[in-house]
Parts: sequence; C-alpha cells; structure tokens
Amino acid sequence: MEIEAFGITALKVGVTTRTLEQRYRESLTKVFYEVRPLEVDAYVLENRIKKKFFADKDERILKKGMRVGKRWEGDTELYHFKSRKPIIDYIKQFISELSNSEIDYRAELDSFTIPTPFPRKSEFEPGEFQSPMPVIGIDAETNEVLYRCSSIVEAQSMGFSNISSIISENYGRTQSKGVRWFKADEFNPNNIPPIEIPNAKAVYCVERNQHFRSTIDAEEKMRQLGFAVSATKISSVLNGHRSKAGGFTWQDSDLSTSEILSQDAALFLDYIPTKNSNARQKVKLIFVEDKTERIFDSKSDAARFLDSAPGNLTRAIKQHGTIKGYKAELLKEE
Repeated sequence: MEIEAFGITALKVGVTTRTLEQRYRESLTKVFYEVRPLEVDAYVLENRIKKKFFADKDERILKKGMRVGKRWEGDTELYHFKSRKPIIDYIKQFISELSNSEIDYRAELDSFTIPTPFPRKSEFEPGEFQSPMPVIGIDAETNEVLYRCSSIVEAQSMGFSNISSIISENYGRTQSKGVRWFKADEFNPNNIPPIEIPNAKAVYCVERNQHFRSTIDAEEKMRQLGFAVSATKISSVLNGHRSKAGGFTWQDSDLSTSEILSQDAALFLDYIPTKNSNARQKVKLIFVEDKTERIFDSKSDAARFLDSAPGNLTRAIKQHGTIKGYKAELLKEE
C-alpha cells in the first residue's frame, strides 16, 4: 500500500483481519497488491518480507513520530518505493508455492523479528480479533450445529479457511466447505439469518403477488410451477427492454431476504398467462400406412424426426396433406 502520515508517503506492508480501509483509514492512499491467505500464513509472509527487505526499510515516519511524541500505528513495516515490485513479486511467489509447501510454523515463530528497538506506550484497546474468539459452525442446509470451537485458529486447524472473513460480515463469504460460521456469543439457534445471495436483485411477479430473492430464484420456482420463465428475460423486463417474461409482469422488489422467505403462500395468486403465439406446440405424426402415431413436443422435433425442414411440416399441416408418408396435425392445449 501507499500510506501517508505526518505528510510523508511510504510503502506499507501489513496484515489485517479487517478491510484495509478500516484498518488504515485516512492514511491509506493506494493499494498496489492484496491477497487473502490463511491468517497464520499471512503473518509468516509478513515476517519473511521484514527479513528479506530489511535493508529497504523506510524509517522516516517512525522517526518523525518519535520527534513529535505520537507514533503512527504501523510505522514498523514501511519500505522505500523502489522495493515495491520486488516485494510484490516475492508475495506472488510465496502464494503460488503455498499449496505445495509445508511451513514449520514453530520454526517461523522462533525467527520472528522484533519490529523496532524503540519502545513506545500503546493506548490501543484490544479489538474483537485480538484474543481467542469462540465460533460455532452449522450445516449450511439444515442449520444443525456441527462444530463448537474455542477459537478461529481451532476451526482453521480442522481444515476450514477464511473464518475471520465470514464472521466479520465485511466480505461476500458466507461459508467454508459447506459450513456457516458465527461468533459464539452472537449465535442464536432460534434466529439464524438466511444465506444472502451475492449481488442478487430481488424481484416481484405482479400477477402472482409473489416476491423472489433473485431472477435465478424466480426462474427456478416458476419452472417448478410449470411456467417457462427465463432469468435473463426477467432482467430484460426490469431494464425496460421487454414488457413481460414468461407471460408475467416483473418489478424490483423492496422486501428483504427474511421477508421474502417468510411470505404467506396463501396470498399467492393462481394466474395462467396467455399463451404466446410463438410458444412451442406439440405435433402428432400419423403414419398413413398403419395409422401408428408419434407425438413430439414441437414442430422442430417432428421435422428433425422426418429429416425435413420445419417449414415443410408447417405447409403439410396447413394443407392437410402428408409429408414423407405421415399426416401431421397440431395438438390443442388442454
């Protein structure tokens, strides 16, 4: 990152369980490169950078803070801008090799560098991630409690990743390996929030008086009811490019996820849209010689069976004639 403190800009390398903006606030001016490994691996990487690029350290902000009697928090991992590319390349290499490497965390701990020889008094109040935080993991589908861990580290040792991101609610993550995670002191088994659909736009079907969590959700549920509704066409309606989708009128919904999931199905309306003139129609083919019948879902399917063009089949139907030994007729919808 590029940060500014006391009117001095420097290259900053840092680890945080929050967003960079939350952590460095107004001091942050630019982010050059960002990765999200496991928290323990992030600290290993940061420490290795400290050792490898020790000669490139920029102590101007640290010393300015010493002179004015007010240190800038985070002033010990600052480097000169000439080392920006080498550091980023080093990070990329570390991440690329991470899955195939076995880190000896105990050895890494023993070699952790002391950030600065200058003592300072800290007035920072420990935050939520500064001490072990009990977490609870539940099945994403059934909401059954699967794990009760005394800390995030314990959950990660079981193979679950990004726990901090999931419980912080600042990222789009909701689960790890099919398990949802919550802070133990905030978990209420009787009031588990629904899983939000990332970047979803809730929609409302006017004719059915029914709200859906997203266009995809609307397509799935409407097709279960037997209506050929397309999510992309619903989006076209919302964007003003179509008047209807699947014969239904669609609008943006102003309900929350919880409100949509708690809708009273008794208030939904039964509505059968007018059949689209371009909709697929079933076709019956009758073999003239023995009167055997075959039924197809569309003219295209029937024409493909006859190894002919749909237009030839349409003419045969209109003229009440035959095509390749078959008499064809459209079936009426019941």
